[in-house]
Amino acid sequence: MAWNTANPDHAIDRASVSFLYESLPEKALHKLVSLIKTEAAALGQDDILSFQPQPSFQVITGEMGAQIVTGAPAPAARSFRRVVGERVEEEVVCGPEFIIYNVYAYSGWANVFPKIVSCLQSGIQYLNDNIDGIHTIKFEYWDRFTREEAAGPTFVNENSPLIGPAFKNIDGSWHSHVGFFKTIGDFKMLLNANVDVIAAKDAAGNAGLVPPMPAGASVLCRLYTLAQITYEKNRVYPDFDSCMGAVDLAHDELKSIVGAVISNELAAKVSLAAKEFNL
Repeated sequence: MAWNTANPDHAIDRASVSFLYESLPEKALHKLVSLIKTEAAALGQDDILSFQPQPSFQVITGEMGAQIVTGAPAPAARSFRRVVGERVEEEVVCGPEFIIYNVYAYSGWANVFPKIVSCLQSGIQYLNDNIDGIHTIKFEYWDRFTREEAAGPTFVNENSPLIGPAFKNIDGSWHSHVGFFKTIGDFKMLLNANVDVIAAKDAAGNAGLVPPMPAGASVLCRLYTLAQITYEKNRVYPDFDSCMGAVDLAHDELKSIVGAVISNELAAKVSLAAKEFNL
């Protein structure tokens, strides 16, 4: 039996884009939150949560022994969520050092990308014009595949340059991790791909050590991909367009990595349409 995907037409459980910057003073964070709140509400992300980030601390050792010094508590972060039924489908989280756009009900990049642009343009432009700007962008995908029969079609692309030959026809559970740097134009990227294949026979009796197996699955595969991007010509991204250019590039690069990991049959099943992978 063929591999099944997490969703009927794609394997994506979650996508996340993070924009990182230097810690904001409380007044600047309040302004940023206000800008993002307005744009998020226009996208139906009007369910609001507030949470306090973990306080920072350091251990100092001296003549009197070790002392723990706790820093001042960080300003509260805000999450603006679109909730359908009891499920959070999308959210933007705005904190003193980050903006994160999470997608839990993925509907295709052509639909998701314009929402990211619309929701974050005012906020990121405010950071660029008045504070310091974005110094790092992270794009992450979590994909999931299952197979009901213990034996069946291989998961791995037989010509993959990212998976070692020993894993391409292995029977049972295995893990692969690969990471490398790549520069395209003004963008320097750290790219990662983690593959976890778990057989039900190995998961039995190992509760807590491996993810729970979906009902009826004999094999579970989780694929995590990451692109972490900095702007080579400057310490920070110069403007909003360069930030969105990095996000769009990261999406294309992660698609090409997935295409270089999974079999051609699986890629066709999810209509991946990825560009050819190049180191």
